[in-house]
Amino acid sequence: MERVGRWVASHPRWVIGAIVLLSAACASLLPRIGYSADLGAMIPQGDPVIEALNQTAVDFSNESVLIILYAAEDVFRPEALAQVDRVAQQLATIPGVAGLVTPLNMPLVRASDWGIEIEPAASSVPRTAAEAATFRDRLFSSPQGRQVAAPDGQALALLVAVDPAYQGSSERYQGLIRRIEEVLTQAGEGQWYLAGDGYMGAYAERVIYRDLRVLLPLAALVVFLILLGAFRTPWGILLPLGSVSIAVLWTMGLMAFLGYEFTLVSMLIPIILMAMGSAAGIHVMNRFYEEVGRGLSQREAIELTMTEITRPVVMTALTTAAGFASLLTSYVQPIREFALFSAIGILFAMVVTLTFIPAVLVLRPVPARQQGGSLRSGLWARLVAPVARACARRPLAVVGAGVVVLVVSLVGVPRLEVETNLVSYFRPDSPVVRGTRLAEKFLGGTTPISVVIDTGVPDGVKEPEILRRLAALEADLAAMPEVSQPLSLAGVVAQVHQALNGDDPDAYRIPDSREAVAQELLLFDFAGGVSLDGLVSYDYQKTRLVARIANVGTADLARIIGQIEEAARARFAGTGIEPVVVGTAQVVLRLAEHFTGGQISSMSWAAGTVWAIVAVFLGSPLLALFCLIPLLLTVAVSFGVMGYGGVPLDMVTTMVASLAIGIGVDYSIHLVSRYRQELNRGVAKGEAMARTLAGTGRGVMVNALTLAAGFVVLLVSSLQATAILGWLLALTMVVSSVGALTVLAAVLGLLPEGWVRARWALPGRAVRGGTEGRVRRGGSAWR
Repeated sequence: MERVGRWVASHPRWVIGAIVLLSAACASLLPRIGYSADLGAMIPQGDPVIEALNQTAVDFSNESVLIILYAAEDVFRPEALAQVDRVAQQLATIPGVAGLVTPLNMPLVRASDWGIEIEPAASSVPRTAAEAATFRDRLFSSPQGRQVAAPDGQALALLVAVDPAYQGSSERYQGLIRRIEEVLTQAGEGQWYLAGDGYMGAYAERVIYRDLRVLLPLAALVVFLILLGAFRTPWGILLPLGSVSIAVLWTMGLMAFLGYEFTLVSMLIPIILMAMGSAAGIHVMNRFYEEVGRGLSQREAIELTMTEITRPVVMTALTTAAGFASLLTSYVQPIREFALFSAIGILFAMVVTLTFIPAVLVLRPVPARQQGGSLRSGLWARLVAPVARACARRPLAVVGAGVVVLVVSLVGVPRLEVETNLVSYFRPDSPVVRGTRLAEKFLGGTTPISVVIDTGVPDGVKEPEILRRLAALEADLAAMPEVSQPLSLAGVVAQVHQALNGDDPDAYRIPDSREAVAQELLLFDFAGGVSLDGLVSYDYQKTRLVARIANVGTADLARIIGQIEEAARARFAGTGIEPVVVGTAQVVLRLAEHFTGGQISSMSWAAGTVWAIVAVFLGSPLLALFCLIPLLLTVAVSFGVMGYGGVPLDMVTTMVASLAIGIGVDYSIHLVSRYRQELNRGVAKGEAMARTLAGTGRGVMVNALTLAAGFVVLLVSSLQATAILGWLLALTMVVSSVGALTVLAAVLGLLPEGWVRARWALPGRAVRGGTEGRVRRGGSAWR
């Protein structure tokens, strides 16, 4: 580090020029970054759940379908039906709409002189109450019709099939959604909402884009205001803020260069880095102004600051990066991406801080903010003086208070619950939540689920016994309160058989022979029936039952999926067929399965790595262990608050503990490093802690408040999960900083000086005060 320091001091213009050129290159890459909220991309490819989902897409037609919901007091009034028809006609003209099924054009099977006939539920829009009543009866007589109409007559659904060419392009898909929303906005009376997984993903991408444009500048503004209050000089503001902005730019440029996209999790990277990356710059500027306040010249202050602050800055950057990197053990792909680039961003911030700031300070005369000659003058000194006295005189009482907080917090931890329902990530008043809740209220649910049956032989699905078992399973699912709109090939065959027998209700069943099943399916095809690609494979070896599940919590979802799997196994017992339940609901459950184990793994990895790094830098494994005390308190308080407050452990909040460990240890490192420096200068324990709290303690609190305020910015996010993460991280900053300045300080006061002192002597002679000896020590690294 001494060589780097000398080179920076000797070549400041080269350093600044290189940083500017690299920043310009990164800025040119930013337009490449895209946005993604694909649920299937959240767990690794190769996972059995993803493999089953992908295979289902290959075996069956897997069109992306948007659900449009129309709700009114009576949707079967002729005026309401005419409005539905007008909206449908407008939707059909939008590029990207491959097909549109409405209650009016829903194809129904009926008996005819020629055997069967397939025609729309309404040949024309009903104009009278009597025609509307007839239409309603026809619609509810068919399983397909009941999929798009609420039993109480207060809602209808329109199903929009999206052109596959639009599914692979986020820009085109978003354009399609916007055009549909424009039509619905101008539709007239009643409520019109979009719903379904496709719309949820599109809306999430829109939220990511909006949050980045709003939250990043807001975080920069908050950092600016805090730096203004802390330093009250242009350079005290511009250098830390400029350094972290450069680090954010480099990180985003690297993401763009490597082809990564912003997700619901990785969108937090630039915002969190803006708050966290300023920490090193704050400590550098705080120490610089402190040394100037002692009476040193600018050059001397720079030399001493960089000599004594570099080691803690490097150590805190490595431990913070380790906290982020611990999340690489997560099973969730977006969390791993967040972990990787956040860790890299922290290291970028360290590099820029230790090069850019001193390079500028060497070149430019910086007006110093005068603090007076005493370390303990001013408001901050008056605030920390009682803390220093308590840590020196009553350390056991301070530690005991920390233990009480720890125990109370741990009592709330067992109340934590795991939650992976993506709807809960959005704010309750968002259109995606309102549409989903309305669909659940009237139509039963929006989350698709499938039960895939593989007979193992071509045409095996045409066996009457297989279809009867499938029909029984369809009835089982229809009886489950949280499952709605089950549909299978068995239902289609039963409808055709009924129509061929004069619409006799008793004939709604599966034919007795395989040949009869094949003939009826052929008649259905000749009559112009809708494609069955979504229900059966091309060779009739596989079939699937499709249904929708209400958006419920993870625990309820696991129960429902378990019931479906149990029913499927029971219905096909003895056939050698193993039914497989697939769908986004299974993806959600897979995420939940790994959250708890991943939380323990990432926390353990973070704590172990942080301890090892601190032990190496401090040269004392035992002292490094003491540095973890505030982190234990912080993690316990965070989880305790979540448990008491009913905040679930989800894809976002699962990161809190690892981040608290990686970030919070910074305060312990700076405190211990400064305390050790004072002791090695020969200062008595009480005076050493007083100086540490007055000097470094101020930097710790400014840093903590900066981070907390930066995280509070997340409260204005359009995502409820992000807002919750914001105040949780702000809480961890407050707890970890206060814990370091009180509990850890008291513990250090209890330790013998020999346990705290470095095992190696500092360069130069030890002194109790003054500036001469300290300047001489610092000079060797810079001249």
